[in-house]
Parts: sequence; structure tokens; C-alpha cells
Amino acid sequence: MRNESEAFSIRFRPRATGVRRATVSIANTDADENPYRFDIIGNGVGTPVPEIDVRGNNVSIAGGEATPTASAGTDFGKAEVAGGSVTRTFTVANLGTGALNLTGNPLVQITGPQAGDFAILAQPGTPVAAPGGSSTFRAKFDPSAGGLRTATVTLRSNDADEGTYTFTIQGIGTVPAMEVRGNNQPIAGGDASPTTDDGTDFGGTDVAGGTVSRSFKIYNQGEATLHLTGNPRVEISGANAGDFTVAAQPPATVAPNGVWRSFQLKFDPSAAGVRRATVTIAGDDPDHASYTFAVSGEGQQPDIEVRGNNVVIAGGDTTPTAGDNTSFGSTDVSSGTLSKVFTIVNAGNGSLNLTDNPEVTITGPGAADFALVSRPTTPIPPGSSADFELRFDPHAVGASNASITIHSNDPDEATYSFAIRGVGVASAYMVVLGGPKLDQAIESGDTTPSLDDSTDFGENGIWGQPVTKMLLISNYGSMTLNLTAIPSVQITGPNAGDFVVESAPGASVARDGGTTTFVLRFHAAALGLRRATVHIYSNDPSHSEYRFDILGLGTDSA
Repeated sequence: MRNESEAFSIRFRPRATGVRRATVSIANTDADENPYRFDIIGNGVGTPVPEIDVRGNNVSIAGGEATPTASAGTDFGKAEVAGGSVTRTFTVANLGTGALNLTGNPLVQITGPQAGDFAILAQPGTPVAAPGGSSTFRAKFDPSAGGLRTATVTLRSNDADEGTYTFTIQGIGTVPAMEVRGNNQPIAGGDASPTTDDGTDFGGTDVAGGTVSRSFKIYNQGEATLHLTGNPRVEISGANAGDFTVAAQPPATVAPNGVWRSFQLKFDPSAAGVRRATVTIAGDDPDHASYTFAVSGEGQQPDIEVRGNNVVIAGGDTTPTAGDNTSFGSTDVSSGTLSKVFTIVNAGNGSLNLTDNPEVTITGPGAADFALVSRPTTPIPPGSSADFELRFDPHAVGASNASITIHSNDPDEATYSFAIRGVGVASAYMVVLGGPKLDQAIESGDTTPSLDDSTDFGENGIWGQPVTKMLLISNYGSMTLNLTAIPSVQITGPNAGDFVVESAPGASVARDGGTTTFVLRFHAAALGLRRATVHIYSNDPSHSEYRFDILGLGTDSA
């Protein structure tokens, strides 16, 4: 058998005077003496000594303890960085026989990496009486940042073997985490590219009266209450901020752990084209103190265009022509009618609304001779069209002039108008026309020569070649038109000698649109304006003498 031994020591530190007894027990593998026990005894004499013991939740905290626990209160748990705090009360007990004097300044000190996140609210009293006396102190955890926060508590005293008593404390700072969603799709903070998927692209709507609304949700994915600090809480800025409004603001706070609160934006474009703005939500999320994202929408507007015979009729046009159906031609007063179909085209990208009732109105001196047979539909979608039909039914012989007016939500041409014309005829009815295409009517009695209808011959050099103009006589009547004078075209006036009928018209003109032409020649005999009057006599009861002025300018050019 081998003899081996292990030594151990026992310290006697009496906490009271007199005999002090105890039993030592040693667990071992000896089959007969397990455990191995023996009694010890000592006599407490001399000066009483203090013995410090710090407790949390009535659980002793060992001096030098580096692992905080919830049971002893050294783990403060979680507190919100913004406004949250946790307070713990600790007890300083004296287990010794003498008074315990706390000697630190302050009595309880906090040091370590995040000491600023902890504070002593109430210091303990000193001395702590013996035996069994105690005093308390209160510590508060108020985190300045998220995550684990640690510090060291230190108490200094006259305890002989634990003159410096330390233990570690900790807590977790919690923070909010803002996330904004549209259509349940996350919108990244700082996102500058609006999309229809997340609702940040509002699409298109009419400039006049159109609006689009979108709802968005502010989620708090963090562990602390989210405080929205902006004023207003959701703010709109940017190039076209005025086109976007916050229809419903969110509340000032959003609870943690996935709770959400909503707000609503409305898009009401003030002009056509893409409109852009930036949404800003200020809060106490440390990662997104200012959460921004871009929004956009398209302002759409209609563009009215009216066509006759598939030819565009300019808004404000005052010159009816057969080519675009605005000139209805002639029809007999007693039994004739003429109808023309017109088309309203929406060439814009917004819905075209015709705002009158009826949608097309007829005004002017000859309005009673025209009627709206069929009305256009409204609204007219972008790229679509709607037809309407007008009928001319003259009540008297002669030209009937009227104006068509269409009011709509086209911002550029809210009032679209153009002239129409028809001629009521009975018997023979003469109309003289000029112009490059011989389609410009020259009214009988006209005293204002014009280049457009060939009654103004322009410039002619007194040493140069003559200027000629062809004019056309049309018979809109229901009987043959007979020119009754000889010559059939006569020229009078102050400078009649400067104008000559180079080619005379036929003596008669067939009914229902028959025509004949004649040519006038101008050769200036002197400088300056040269004037004359053309006379044509016929069996037209309304124009037995058809007369109009002509002029030219004599120059000294060759």
C-alpha cells in the first residue's frame, strides 16, 4: 500500500466572542468512512469585525462576480433607448460583529465601458450596524444606445478581506426599427426609383379633376416604441411637392415588434407630365432618423381635335371650306337639306369630357338653319373619338353663317369653335369665288379686297408685265343662271382703266353647282394703289347686281 497525503487549511474568523464550534465533512471513496467527519472548536475573543454582503432580490452577490443574473437583479433586462429605464434596489448587509463602514466617495461607484448608462439614484447609509444590519441603494439603467451595456459596481469598506467589493451589472438597450411598405412591399429608406409594385408610382390621372390615393404602412420591427418626430409626421418636399398631399397622417408612436400604423397620400397633378416629390418621415430609429423615399405620378390631359371629312378643323377657324365639311354648299330653301358628319378626336393622354348640354352648340346669325342631328358621346378616352352630325335646312335664300362651339376639359382649348356656312337657294343663285383653289367666296358688296380671294392683285410694275387673276362664278340655285349685261363683267371706278376682262365668263351657268370662269388683268398705269369695282348682272333675284371691289399696287419696277 502506498501512503499519500493532501493538505488543506481552515481559517478561524469568529463573528462573536466565546466558543465557536463546527464540523468538517470530507467526501471520499473509502467504503467504511465516507464521508470522513471531525469536529473543530475555537474561542472568539478580541475586537468585533465587519463582514460585507451585497444582495439583490435577497440573493447574495459574490464579490468579484462577473456574470450578471436576473435572479440577483444584476441583469437589468431590456429598456428602450429613448425614454426607457429600469431601476433595481440592492441591499448592503453586515454579517460581521463590528460596524461596517463604507468608505468610497461616492459610497457606491459605477465604472466600466458603459458606466454612463447606469446611475445610483440613492446611496446606502453608513455605517451599517452589526450584527445583521443593512442599508439599501438604488441603481437605474437608462441606455444611451442599443445592444448589451455593461458596467462595474464598486463598494469600498472596512471589511478586512473584502475592502473593495465589486460585481458586474448589465442591461440591453432596445431601439425601434422603422420600415415603410406600400402594397405590402418594403420601400427601402432613401429609395429614389418609384414603382407601381410598392405604390410609390401613382400612375396617371387627369390634370383637371383627377386624383389617385395610396395607403402606406409604417412598421416598427424593433423592440422599442417608435416615435415619429417630424412636424408634420409625414412631410412632402421636392420639385412637385404641391401635387402630393398627406390625406391622413399616422399617429405619433408605433408600438414595437411588428406593429404598424398607416398614412395616406393623394396625387392631384397640377400640370401634365411626370410629377415627382420626396416623402420624409422623421423618427427615433437610430438607423433611419430621416426615412425618405421618392414618389411620382403622371399628370394627364386631353387634347381635343375636331375633323370633318377626316381633315382637321383648326380651333377658331372662321373660313368654312368644302374640304373639311364646314361649307355645306347650297340647297333649295323649300325642300332641300344637307348633312355633314364631324368627328371629335381625343389626341391627348387624359379623358376628354365634353361639358355642355348638349355637347355641341350652334350660335350665330344663321344658327336657326342648322341643327344637331346626333350628339357625340362623352367622356372620350385617350386615342378615341366620337361623331356628331349637323344638318343644314335653310329658311331663306342666301348664305347662312353660324358657329359651332364645344366646351371641354382640354386645358389649352377649353372652348373649341369654328365657323360653318351653307347657302339657301331658289331659282338661280350666284356666288363668285377666288383664291388659288377658287374656293374662297367673294361676298357681293365686298369692299375689302384680299390676296386670299384674288381681289387684291398685289404689286405690278408700270413697266412690267400685267398680273392676271382667274375668278369663278358658281350657280347654287335650282335654275340656270343667265348673265344679262353686255359685256357680262363690267369694271368701273377711279382706276378702272388699269383692269381689263381678259377672258369673259360664259353667258349662262348650269343649275345645282354649275360654274364658269373669267380672267381679270391688272396693269398699273401709275404708282400707288389702283382701285376699281367689278359688276356682274344676272337673273339671280338676290344678286341681280353682284359687285365687289378690286385693287392693285403700281410700282416703278420693270
